[in-house]
Formats: sequence, C-alpha cells, structure tokens
Amino acid sequence: MAEYIWGLCTSPLSLALIACRIQRRCAEIFEDSYDTYIASRYREYANNFENLATEMVTIGVSINDAAACDLVGGSYMRAWFSPIVLELAYLGDCTTFMSSLPAQKAIEYMWTCNIRCKSHLVPVCMFLPFVLLMPRFVQYGTTELFSLSHTRDRQVPTYPANNHERFWRFYNCPRVKHHFGLVSRHILLGILISPYKPEIA
Repeated sequence: MAEYIWGLCTSPLSLALIACRIQRRCAEIFEDSYDTYIASRYREYANNFENLATEMVTIGVSINDAAACDLVGGSYMRAWFSPIVLELAYLGDCTTFMSSLPAQKAIEYMWTCNIRCKSHLVPVCMFLPFVLLMPRFVQYGTTELFSLSHTRDRQVPTYPANNHERFWRFYNCPRVKHHFGLVSRHILLGILISPYKPEIA
C-alpha cells in the first residue's frame, strides 16, 4: 500500500528518502525494545525505498545526466531553506543512494563549484589572485546544475562574465574555503609554537 501511494506522489524521489528515514527510525525504536523481528521488517522496508530512489536516479543518468544531478542536488520544495535531496539521504542513512553516480557528481559539483583547478594550485590562487585570470591554471565550467529545481541559493553558478564574478565564485567555493581554513590554522599554529622552540646549544 505504501509503495502504491508512493507511486502517485509528485515528488517520489524525496518521499522515498523520507520513508527511509522514518522506517529506519522505527527500526531503531523496536530494536531498543528488543523486538528484532519487527525491527528487521522495518529495515527491509527502508532498504526497498532506498533501492527505489537509487534506481530512479540511476535510470535518470542514462536519460539526462545533468537533469539527474540537478534532481539530486536541488531542493524538492518551492520553499526557502528547504532541504535538498542529499540532505534527506544523509538523514535517512542512505549509503547506497549516496554512492550512486548522480549523488557523487552533485557532491563534487557542490564542493568544487565546477571549478577545475589542481589541489596544489588552490593555495597559490588564494594568495595570488591574478593567477585566476590565467585559464591555464583555473578553468570555470559552464554547466548550470541545480537550475531546474528551486535551490536555496540566490544565484545559480554560471560561467563568470567578468573578473569580479570570477573572483567571487572562486573565493566562495567550499573547496577554497576549506583550504583557506587549513592554511590559516597551520600559520596560526606556527606563530603559537615558534616562541617555544628549544634553543640548540
């Protein structure tokens, strides 16, 4: 009956992942009460819904790669700050779904903002902004993922029209922010440790 109702809904992918979360939570409740049989049944239901969601996006890749990634990385409601599909999969502990090709591509796109740059060049570009003007080192993708659905972002990343947009997109990239935090912590740690360096006689 649940699968029949699921087939009639307008957002089957999101509701399948929500069902995974509910079923697995019910399984945890029954496991706490030592009712392993009912808990196993709930986990079986959760796995079935996760397989439905994974199969849906896997088939979607063969039809339209960009649209499938957009479906996984975009929000499922026309509401501000509505959770995206990846967040629902994380809450539902849907490891199989997260390992699917569309999910991995969406995660990679969100991490890099479709900016192709070697890892060892990211710190260089952070402190030498003029390097961003050299296409040889930093390349900006033109793919407009997450534009088909209503995401939480105000602006959909597109190919930068000018240098200001190029700088803005690079320094707002999660990958760059991670590198900046890592470098800053190392510099701060070096400053704090340097006064306590032992003197060599």
